[in-house]
Amino acid sequence: MKPSFQTALSEKEMQKVHEASLAILQDVGMQIDHAESRGILHDAGADVDHTDNRVKFPPDMVERCLRQIPKSVCLAGRDPQYDLMLSYNSPFVARCGTGLTYILEPQGTTCRDAIPSDQAEMARLVDGLDNISMPGPLTLHDVPGKTADLHATRVLLQNQRKHFMNLTMGSKNMRYQIEMQLAVRGSRAEVAKRPLFHPISCLISPLYIPEDAIDIMMIAGEYGLPVKIPVMPMLGASAPVTLAGILAHGNAEVLGSFTVLQTLCPGNPTLYYMVPALMDMRSGGSVYGSPENILLYAALIQMARMYYKVPSDTTALFCDGILLEQTTFQKGCLLQAAAFSGANIVSGAGTVDGGMAFSPRQLVIDNEIIGLTKRLLAGFTIDDDSLGIDCVRRVGPKGNFLLDPHTLENFRSQALFAPSIFSYQNFSTWEQNPKLFSERAEEAVQGILASHEVPPLEDHVVRELQRIVMAADAEIAGC
Repeated sequence: MKPSFQTALSEKEMQKVHEASLAILQDVGMQIDHAESRGILHDAGADVDHTDNRVKFPPDMVERCLRQIPKSVCLAGRDPQYDLMLSYNSPFVARCGTGLTYILEPQGTTCRDAIPSDQAEMARLVDGLDNISMPGPLTLHDVPGKTADLHATRVLLQNQRKHFMNLTMGSKNMRYQIEMQLAVRGSRAEVAKRPLFHPISCLISPLYIPEDAIDIMMIAGEYGLPVKIPVMPMLGASAPVTLAGILAHGNAEVLGSFTVLQTLCPGNPTLYYMVPALMDMRSGGSVYGSPENILLYAALIQMARMYYKVPSDTTALFCDGILLEQTTFQKGCLLQAAAFSGANIVSGAGTVDGGMAFSPRQLVIDNEIIGLTKRLLAGFTIDDDSLGIDCVRRVGPKGNFLLDPHTLENFRSQALFAPSIFSYQNFSTWEQNPKLFSERAEEAVQGILASHEVPPLEDHVVRELQRIVMAADAEIAGC
């Protein structure tokens, strides 16, 4: 028995969302501040008004570009054992958040600016955790602000072996980041074949693609890198105030970004990546852990998996607040909704405070939540042996199954999920060594940092990465 994916939308509802999105792109379009790309889009069939940089997309153009998107994407690690081959129906993997600015201190009540040593610690933790497939760059302080993304990239390449989604602060910075990939991989062909990280090119809701975002797409296409275009509508602020409205609007932005990317870089790998935020009208703040978010995640994942058949990324591990009790509950609810909807990537491992801060303790807790969720998705076997009829016949009424051959043959394969942060202990057992939930999480963090070793890059590669960052500091940051 393996659980089936759940659906939030009917076939008719998915069609209505799709048609509404096509109407938005045809009637309203997008503002694109990149003259060269507007010319290419016009030649491909778009309706372009150069006076206000407005580009409108006819439905047949959108549909044609959708067919060009690869159905799978390779996200390679430094070590091949960590390679990820994702498709719209592949099992989910989890990644850390990207661009987090603060570090939540171990006591859980104060935050501070993230610095390079925090990035190194995150990388080592992710390398040592089985259920976290990708780390993420922090927004680093104590380095030049204009090249902080490059410093984060260097630290990630040196301190872990998995793929990551990279933060890039502009197309010029991205050129330096590609130099770093070349330094590690050794050739342009290897970078295209097994990219170590993929960039993001940020769309601004509502319906706006800045000039530099287009440049990032085109550079990604030049090197054959997968590129994700985050769409981040906020209900009632940068998108309609209804759940159906934000879904249709956000989906239109996804389809519009797909159309632009596939017109400029035909066949370039990408993912469906919508990050909806709900506005709390009482405070004006963003909310990520509400029941409405769960409904939206389920709906947008279904659009990606069932309607468009492209891989998806969603922020189902984002949450509100910083208290472990709240964040763990919210993440568990959000993750299981996304996983049982068929998500391919769930992002936000280790994040707290609405994606603003990183918590090492939360990361190890999230690792356990992810492992538990994967166990749920695995289901269990029903066949003649597992049903155990012969075993029941042997033992009979008032018997004992403990020493039966069926138990001895199967107990290892049927072992309970073994938590390391959560606990099955009753009170009498726990009080012999009483530790709070947060204390067990901190012990896990310190245990990994003390014992886990990451195979280093070769010395000449490390020197080349340092040289590239220093060159970028001099050119971009003037230092």
